[in-house]
Amino acid sequence: MAETFSPELKKLMNIAQDTGLSAGMRSQAIADIARLGSRQAFLALLDIAANKDADYEIRDQALVSARDIISNEK
Repeated sequence: MAETFSPELKKLMNIAQDTGLSAGMRSQAIADIARLGSRQAFLALLDIAANKDADYEIRDQALVSARDIISNEK
């Protein structure tokens, strides 16, 4: 099933994956997505982590943040 993201979430996802932006700005976008803690945020983080064109650090941060969302739901 194709997941549709809100415009705000899409914007944060684009920022997180834009290699033209600073690492700090991209990292903050990941943190902002994770702070939402929703199913949509979880799926967005997994989408970023699965993007082989994204920087390793961003992919790793997205995966750790997705894992944290799961841990917080227990």
